[in-house]
Amino acid sequence: MSNDVVSSTYDMVPLHNVIQVRQVTWCSMAVVVSQEPEFLTAFAEWSLKGRLLVWSTRLVVVTRLLLPQLQALLPTYWTFSMMNTVFLNVEKKSSIITVTMPDYGESFLKYFRRSNSPLFIALGNLMELGPNAVEGLQRALRAKEAHVSGRRYLKYQVADKFGNEDGTNRLYVGRETVFPGHSGWPIPHDAPYSEQLDNSIMAVLEAGLYEKWTSDILAKTIMERKRRLRQPQQGDHQKDSAPKKSSQSLTITHTQGAFILLLLGLILSTITFAAEMKFP
Repeated sequence: MSNDVVSSTYDMVPLHNVIQVRQVTWCSMAVVVSQEPEFLTAFAEWSLKGRLLVWSTRLVVVTRLLLPQLQALLPTYWTFSMMNTVFLNVEKKSSIITVTMPDYGESFLKYFRRSNSPLFIALGNLMELGPNAVEGLQRALRAKEAHVSGRRYLKYQVADKFGNEDGTNRLYVGRETVFPGHSGWPIPHDAPYSEQLDNSIMAVLEAGLYEKWTSDILAKTIMERKRRLRQPQQGDHQKDSAPKKSSQSLTITHTQGAFILLLLGLILSTITFAAEMKFP
């Protein structure tokens, strides 16, 4: 797979040259840098008419537009709302954004900084190794930072440790991955069961079981998080609403001593009355 970056400014490059770059690469990446809504509107129309962006093309738009301007721009054009598009909104007065990653990301950091892609080079210059997922997410809440780690693991940690009582969350996990990750099962060379194993793996993938299992675990985690957050509040409410001992009403248990004394007195008086009648 190759990544070719196409930067666009007000001087539009010839359309056929850009399309040729896209056609000769399996996966191309277009980077557009502009803070003018008029230019982004023109680019959206121009790329749609010229079929610059297809399903395998990724578009990164770097801009300083205000959030209301972006919200008005995104749903209007197919290029921004339905294609593989990512907006990077860089504020004028913001400090440099730090991207944290656990220690195992050292190889990724070296790859980014040695890459031919300006986007990966910029990402590598912002990266800082060390914090684990929980620490990185906590720093993302406190400062203007981002954290990079496994997608499913991040979703679980966000749901388990940073969810609100109503199920919402202040942290957002990107819809797309920064780079694809692959995994495999090591088996002996020319193993007789390799074909059956391949068919089983493909069946699981095509059936969407991984996504189903992930969504089930996340839903259960969110429910458990909401229950944990509500338990202290329910305990405090029950403690406040419980009647105090000084104002507790009397029951038969509290007065049984008096009834016992009354019963003993009646028995004793009956015996005394009978003795006087028998022995006047």
